[in-house]
Amino acid sequence: MKKVFLCLACLIFSFTSAKADEIDKLIKEFNLNKKSELSVYVKNLDTNKVLYKKHSNKPLNPASTLKVLSYGASLLVLGSDYEFQTELFEDGKDLYLKLSGDTKLTSKDLKKLLSNVKNKEYENIYIDNSIFADEKYPTSWLEEDKFPNQRELSTYIIDNNMVKIGVKRSSLATNIEIIQEDEYKIAIINDLKNAQNNEQKIKIERLHGENAPILTFSGEISKDEVINLPVLNPEINFMVKFQKALDDNKIVCLKKIVNKNVPQNALKIAEISRNITDFSNDILYRSDNFTSEIITKVATAKYINYSHPAGFVDEINMLNDIFNISDEKIQIADASGVSRKNLITTEFYINSIEMLFDKTLISNMLMGANQGTMSGRGLFLKDNLKAKTGTLKNYSSIFANLITKNNNNLVLISIEQDSTLRKALLKNFEDMLIGLLYKKY
Repeated sequence: MKKVFLCLACLIFSFTSAKADEIDKLIKEFNLNKKSELSVYVKNLDTNKVLYKKHSNKPLNPASTLKVLSYGASLLVLGSDYEFQTELFEDGKDLYLKLSGDTKLTSKDLKKLLSNVKNKEYENIYIDNSIFADEKYPTSWLEEDKFPNQRELSTYIIDNNMVKIGVKRSSLATNIEIIQEDEYKIAIINDLKNAQNNEQKIKIERLHGENAPILTFSGEISKDEVINLPVLNPEINFMVKFQKALDDNKIVCLKKIVNKNVPQNALKIAEISRNITDFSNDILYRSDNFTSEIITKVATAKYINYSHPAGFVDEINMLNDIFNISDEKIQIADASGVSRKNLITTEFYINSIEMLFDKTLISNMLMGANQGTMSGRGLFLKDNLKAKTGTLKNYSSIFANLITKNNNNLVLISIEQDSTLRKALLKNFEDMLIGLLYKKY
């Protein structure tokens, strides 16, 4: 009997080893060992068995797959029933608006909220934005990670903190007009010219300093275009739209609108509320860096018990505590995965996933094949694949939950860093790895 068990164990080991050899062969075919820093980790969630690992303790940059960990940490701190409540209070003859970090708040929401005090007159109107500190960007971000590629982080959020700006050629194509229909306007120096060919080259710069409220548009245009841009000053953008909502509701402020925390005994009048899960699509499907950073900041505020406006240092300390990071080779530098200073191992990543989520929640949160940033990928796997991708310059990554052909429930992460290969080839490798796992496990 002992010999039978030994033979059976040998067969299982041989079978597992053969499948691992096929993954090694795939890695060799893409020459990833020579042309990239690579780390792969695959685990069966049902048996808790590690099926494959390669360089699983090598610290690499996870790019946007980090959003799964930071969002999971936020869910852990805030709870799945947490509501982002933008609230209206009265205290005597004063009105208070308390901001909540709701990244979906719109001008229509604000107008509807203020309709609860329509036609009223107040001595003062105050805005409470104390939930977290207004620090523009994580300190680890590079200049190229900032405006116009990313929005400034702020408690003042309205209409996604984005504006549409049109560039339009005249009927005779002799000059170019810049059109702004939003209530919030940006001062723009127009140096655009008509293109001599069909190429569209528009350069947007803040030539007068990081804090200057002026942009310069230069380059050549061959066709009309609408450009989506982050607002230059989130507070001014908010105040312009707040004032319009006040005017629309015929609400009068006799003195001034300034910042002030809501008094303890103020009377709550109304609120606009959204559940934390309403933001999961923006973070995990659309991979929105702004929403990821803001939601994590709100979680940090609760984590420090609202003792002071939460800052970046508080955020990193929270994430280090939650993931029990004591190993110096593991570094989390932001919530969204934009920072080049993020370093994790794939083994740490999967262990953290298991700590944060149960098996059902992992699958329900992630995007399916051909959805979001997985567009055009994993088509034949359909509902068997749920994933989150990551991309930075010369970096690619994917975290996936896969139900295999044999109905095994796997989680895996692959990170390819400092690669000389084109990103399309790296994504192709990830897709082939997932396809191989689906068929062989």
